[in-house]
Amino acid sequence: MRVIVRTLALSASMLIAGLLIGMFVLTPILLTNQETTQQPFPQDSAWRNQAIRVVGSTTVLPIANACAIRFMEVYNTTSITVEGGGSGRGYSELIDDLCDIATASRKPKQSELDAATQKGVMLVLHEIAIDGIAIIVNPSVTEGLNEPLNLTLEEVGKIFAGVYSKWSEVREGLPDKDIMVFVREHGSGTRATFEEFCMEPFGFEVKTGAAEVSSNPAMRLSIEQTPYSIGYIGL
Repeated sequence: MRVIVRTLALSASMLIAGLLIGMFVLTPILLTNQETTQQPFPQDSAWRNQAIRVVGSTTVLPIANACAIRFMEVYNTTSITVEGGGSGRGYSELIDDLCDIATASRKPKQSELDAATQKGVMLVLHEIAIDGIAIIVNPSVTEGLNEPLNLTLEEVGKIFAGVYSKWSEVREGLPDKDIMVFVREHGSGTRATFEEFCMEPFGFEVKTGAAEVSSNPAMRLSIEQTPYSIGYIGL
């Protein structure tokens, strides 16, 4: 698979990688000996008169915030707080009964399913959108380049693994400058999906010393402010 760089007028260049991931809202069901059935939202539900805490993916965060605001406009006796922290945090806190709803930009790992089973919780996934991951670079990387920067997924993986340390090693005509690599924090669904497509198929691991950031906005800002840098965001 080959991907193409596009340049944004006011910020970073974006390498559209075409990596599609599902975005989920999750709710827990406590397992009992009785058959589990889903019921419509009742008029007298306690959810209309309590505080609801939503935790998880920073990619889903804008959607979750918008939904929370709209819900509270309709049901003004309910208070909803929405927090990010990553898909891993969402799964963990939902399983540990620390939040009411989790959001995620990846499916649960087997270890998370096992943890839920041990605590008698069944995770119910509601897919709400399909997201894409974009590899982004600072405009200094493609400055003076007269053609699109076409990279394969393997070449992207080599950059993040540290196989290439300078841009000039990636492609003729690119700057003879050190590559500054930014990645999402461990537990991020965006990071997990990126590594699934760009690293694991080629036996790569993220290089030691790659700078970690904790959200999509933080990633975008880091790339915009750091010459010769590369990272990725959920669109």
